[in-house]
Amino acid sequence: MDILDYIPEGHENAVTLNYLIGVTGYKGRDIRAYIEKNNIVGDKPIVNLMDGKGYFIPTTEETDSIKRYIISEKSRARKLEKKIRSLERYLCNIGQEEMIF
Repeated sequence: MDILDYIPEGHENAVTLNYLIGVTGYKGRDIRAYIEKNNIVGDKPIVNLMDGKGYFIPTTEETDSIKRYIISEKSRARKLEKKIRSLERYLCNIGQEEMIF
């Protein structure tokens, strides 16, 4: 069963994670991992604009949705990098700098 078969095109047709869990029988974390992998190696991006509507494959007319998704993901990446730097500083402050990977 391919999860991609249950993710529609178009923001107006977006489906929630709970819907995907129900129709596939997979766990939420497995669905999210599939989506993440698909977005790295697949040819159809799956996005979630975090507006409560859920996941969808943007149509060629929905480039604004893709841009919004990119902005959101870049913001998340910057926040994660800040958190990691803070943890690395903490390790340095307690003399554990050799543990930084």
